[in-house]
Amino acid sequence: MVNRRRRGSSGKFFSFTEALKKSSKGAVGVPLDTTLDEKEEKRFRKKFSGLSKRLSKELPLTFEEVESLMVIYYKFQKTGEHVQQGMTKVQVKELLHSGFDSTSNEIIDDVCYVLDRSPSPYITMENWVKAIALFLRGTFEERIQHCFNVYDVFSTGRISREKMLQLMNNSVIGEEDTEDVVKDLVDVITKKLDVNRDGQITYDDFHQAVTNQPLMLECLGQCFPTRIATTSFLISFTPYIGKL
Repeated sequence: MVNRRRRGSSGKFFSFTEALKKSSKGAVGVPLDTTLDEKEEKRFRKKFSGLSKRLSKELPLTFEEVESLMVIYYKFQKTGEHVQQGMTKVQVKELLHSGFDSTSNEIIDDVCYVLDRSPSPYITMENWVKAIALFLRGTFEERIQHCFNVYDVFSTGRISREKMLQLMNNSVIGEEDTEDVVKDLVDVITKKLDVNRDGQITYDDFHQAVTNQPLMLECLGQCFPTRIATTSFLISFTPYIGKL
């Protein structure tokens, strides 16, 4: 039996085994969604069966969970009078804000860009499922990589001081000398993250600093849903919650 060890948002390992996937195969004949009629559901399953099978093998999600996430994407796609080409990135941003408790518009923009870097106004169904898998069951290593990618949104290989100042600007409220306070805050964070003291915060620096102090993972802004939001979203489409 394959046993994939996963790390939850609390930093504790939990086992996500193939036993979970095998136990869910008995749900034959269960409708994907009550809002889909029988013919629409058959067309949906036929069209995306290959993608759902592949993603369920690649990601820490069961086949049924992948299908459920695809249905959520499809329902966003159907929003309005006409079926859109896909789920829009604006819809993703709205979901991050209202459903996943993300509060910073700037961070939301960067997270959305990192999830799907294409110039298209739509996120692909595959990237949508991969994004939710990362948010809900990503390993600690995957979370570190994702946060660094968000903070280094243009893939320069480092987190610039200018970006840090930009991200931290909205974290200080009600101070008359906000600019100086933000600069001091960035100086403190830089000392924590610049492990080799060369004035550059590279991925290796960030990885080492966060590994040593996991609470530094989202030190420059929220890149993941809150624990409450994660639980609420999970129970909307799967009986398996696991340790968060």
